[in-house]
Amino acid sequence: MAETQSKQRATVASSSPSPAVEPGAIVEAIDRGDRTQALAFLNSVADHSSQWGLPRPWLLATAQALQEQSWTDLSQPFLCREFLGESGAFLMAAPYTVRREGKVHTRLSAFYGRVIDHDRTPPLEDLVRKRFGSLGQPVACILPVECFASGGNLGGEEGEAFIVPDGWPFPESASGPALNNMSEQLRRFSDSGVRCIRRIFDADTSDLLLDACGDSERRLHLQCMEYQFHEAGHAAGLGLARKLREEALSTYWLRGVEEWRSDGVSFDIAIESLSEERAGRMIAANLCLRFGVDSHRHGGAERDQDVVCCQLLLDRLLKSGGLVIRGGRLALRECSWAGLVRTVEAHCADAMRLTREELRLQHSIGVQGCYSRVELHPASAAVFEGLVVEPCQGLYPSLK
Repeated sequence: MAETQSKQRATVASSSPSPAVEPGAIVEAIDRGDRTQALAFLNSVADHSSQWGLPRPWLLATAQALQEQSWTDLSQPFLCREFLGESGAFLMAAPYTVRREGKVHTRLSAFYGRVIDHDRTPPLEDLVRKRFGSLGQPVACILPVECFASGGNLGGEEGEAFIVPDGWPFPESASGPALNNMSEQLRRFSDSGVRCIRRIFDADTSDLLLDACGDSERRLHLQCMEYQFHEAGHAAGLGLARKLREEALSTYWLRGVEEWRSDGVSFDIAIESLSEERAGRMIAANLCLRFGVDSHRHGGAERDQDVVCCQLLLDRLLKSGGLVIRGGRLALRECSWAGLVRTVEAHCADAMRLTREELRLQHSIGVQGCYSRVELHPASAAVFEGLVVEPCQGLYPSLK
């Protein structure tokens, strides 16, 4: 970081902007593609960084990177979380890559926000080691954040709400923290997700699933926990970072299986380490997210990894016999936390078996064979389209 601080400050030929410039103006400039103004605003905000609670060295390093179009010097500060101010405020501005609708799209993006205080999870790395005897990688840290302004690939419903670290161009960024935009996550679920759950599941089942989330504050903490357990699933086996680094997950299907596998491992760990009700609530939070949001991404089952994950999730829930079709809607056979836990056991067993299979591989590319053999029954795919996707058409006009 000392080397970054010692670099000459990035400058532009234009006149210096007013000290009254707010960090959100940087995001707006980047969103409209005005690099010159964004750079001028970055330097101005850096001069008044204490006013905004933002770390000046990170802002200057970002300005330097933006001017030189070289992002290497942001790697170490990102990995060490030096982009965060003392109160948790931060500003990220760099190209960000997303993989949606069967395409890879990189765009200069920005996010201005603050880390939200949240409940801590159990020692997940120890729990993964206990279940598998090894840990593929450290469990990635997820920082739930409040959004003040966002742009580029991170803005609005079309942007990414869960900002995975490997989307940034910084070297080794995959080992850094993920940012979970809870402002957007809660908005999506409140505006459309609740209606989706009501349309997909019968009244008793939807009541149970939605009760798990409760009010927005409880939903925030529960969703934070669910995401962190999911990251423990990615850490099991060979580790997601290695699979990405060695390009073992080269298609939307392989990435979808990885998501589904991680869900199953996270369910298993939750059932082993939490009370039955708490585990049930965490599983319910996952189902609300998968069926209330992810199932309706515009890439669809033929292009989007999250939709593939949702199809496989539904397939195993139906195969377990714990989820049935009743009155034209999906319904839990036993509508209780215990019943929900039993309903995901088949998913857990398949995910644990797949994880142990990949642990026996000598080369990470071998996961392509393992994951390609994961089956989706045609009847489950048909039920997914008819009872999950079709009832909710139009509720997400631009969800990618």
